[in-house]
Amino acid sequence: MQGLFRKSHILSFAVASVLVCQAATVSQASVQCFSLEFFYDSKSESDTKLKSALEEYAAKRAGLKLYFHDVGNDKDQGIKKRIDTIAEYFLTLPRL
Repeated sequence: MQGLFRKSHILSFAVASVLVCQAATVSQASVQCFSLEFFYDSKSESDTKLKSALEEYAAKRAGLKLYFHDVGNDKDQGIKKRIDTIAEYFLTLPRL
């Protein structure tokens, strides 16, 4: 799970970076709406602090919807399947 979790952090930040960059190019007059998935482990203090900071940040931003997935509480393996799907997509993209 550790390797998978590390991969999910990388993917979370990669997706966040792309969306933030896109949102920064939108004019102030319009509101761009987008969602962001964040995978974290509720057993990790640093993850829960980051989750709180992101929730606070998103509360101040119109159009930003965050979806949090706790990998430490994944009884039905649904979160693992979601991470695997995202990882597979990014791993199959052509390299530049």
